[in-house]
Amino acid sequence: MWVTCADLLTLALVALAIFAFAGGGFRKVMFGVRVSLTSGWRVLVVAGVVLVIRYLVRFKPHLLRRILQVAAVIEQHLDT
Repeated sequence: MWVTCADLLTLALVALAIFAFAGGGFRKVMFGVRVSLTSGWRVLVVAGVVLVIRYLVRFKPHLLRRILQVAAVIEQHLDT
């Protein structure tokens, strides 16, 4: 279960970094806390750290293989 969480966290962080690179980031106040994401580099570093820890502890199944499995399941559901 934690492997899935680590994979999803990695994908979410990469998507957030892409958003920061493409859109210039954002600055918001959420629940009284200032949240600022103006550069994607730190987010990519955190994603890399999560990915390295995940693969050091449990190498298989690969993230790419899991993504391809999900894509195959989605394709099967769309074909039916």
